Amino acid sequence: MERADVVSTARAGVAATPQRRAEEEFRLHPLVWACWFVAALSVVFLTSNPLYAALVGLAALCQYAAHRPDDRRLDYVLVIGALFALATIPLNLISGSSGATQLVELPTLTVPHWLGGVRFGGPVTAESLAYAASQAVRLSAVFVVVWAFNVSVDHFRLLKYAPAGLAQLGVILSVGILLVPSAIDSLATMQEARITRGHRGARPYGPAGLTALVALAIPLLRESLERSVQRAESLDARGFGRLALVRRPYESLIAVGALAVAAGGAFAYFYAPMPGVAVLVALAGMAVLLIIVVGQRRRSGTVRLRTDRFGRADVLVVAACVASLAIIAALRVTGAGSLVFLPFPRASVPGFDALAALACTLLLAPLGPELLRRPA
Repeated sequence: MERADVVSTARAGVAATPQRRAEEEFRLHPLVWACWFVAALSVVFLTSNPLYAALVGLAALCQYAAHRPDDRRLDYVLVIGALFALATIPLNLISGSSGATQLVELPTLTVPHWLGGVRFGGPVTAESLAYAASQAVRLSAVFVVVWAFNVSVDHFRLLKYAPAGLAQLGVILSVGILLVPSAIDSLATMQEARITRGHRGARPYGPAGLTALVALAIPLLRESLERSVQRAESLDARGFGRLALVRRPYESLIAVGALAVAAGGAFAYFYAPMPGVAVLVALAGMAVLLIIVVGQRRRSGTVRLRTDRFGRADVLVVAACVASLAIIAALRVTGAGSLVFLPFPRASVPGFDALAALACTLLLAPLGPELLRRPA
């Protein structure tokens, strides 16, 4: 390379430095995405109202649209998830219906008594249809939130912040989350290889395409598992799965006890006569567990060559997520906001509250830094 080319390349790199710095400034911290993920899932789990679940799903769908790669093959996963959620509606209806408004009468099939005596079919009511549809909306929202988080976050950057006691679990989760995208890439590569070799029916359309997919199933599974094993070995070799330097067995016992207390508080919230006390017990258990996890992370002795900084955008997004979860939790405890939807004994329209809708809308906060990060 000539001297002029070297100088021009260096100048180009210097000129691009402010742009890269601007992108780094508005790039969200991986822990911010974890906070958004926990807040979005918690909001869906705290409400049975399909309107609020749909708002959370739309917010997650906007996050996915803003962060998805150029490869549109990942969209098929969302389509499969939506079809799976829709398939739960007829399954819930044929397994039994109750309510006052009967719509149709299905043929009845009763399983023998020695197999449980379950009855399939019978009358289909509007109340059961509304309940099944609301559960399908919630399931779709959960799936979109999980997939939006999977596309948006940098898994390996997030794995660096895993506590020492949960490092190996973080490696397993990272490998499992990345299994689907890697399987999609492997499928595309195998299809191109089949086309190059002259195989017919390599495209997944029609009966011939289904036959090709069946022929690719075993090689695809084998290659995906091999990639997962290689990724896990590389992460373990780099020290991601290392445990804490100072092992304290009593901390594990306290952590398990705190988790049991938190689970007991969550159970008592639904079945005990004092829900306020149950919430306090669950929060106390989670606080003790968080203290132990943070303490283990500080003693892990991990050395990082690069640390991510918390910027103003990160703080604002975390504040929006915490506010969203706090509002929904407060409305659930007080019984306000129409968070609970139960169409029995007679079908009704789900309620809608402006404050609860605002809390769901706050989950759109990560879109602000993403729009600022993109060049005009």
